[in-house]
Amino acid sequence: EDFDISYWIFYAKNYAQNIDLTLDETAIECWDNPISANANNKNIGADIESRLKRYKNVEGFTSVWIWAEKLSDTQYELYIGYA
Repeated sequence: EDFDISYWIFYAKNYAQNIDLTLDETAIECWDNPISANANNKNIGADIESRLKRYKNVEGFTSVWIWAEKLSDTQYELYIGYA
């Protein structure tokens, strides 16, 4: 099954902006455990939304950056940096 990580990066960036977080490519120094992203993970969207809401509403961060690191042809780790 094909898996397009760029879809989830776009999804996360779009969601972040929709909840008034600023995208800042320098916000890469601090991040929590990455979100496991592959075709078998059916909770990626919920995981992204939960993480971004927590960063904004609980932690009080205002800026994020989202990127992924490829582990294999079918497995990625999705990172959300914050500042």
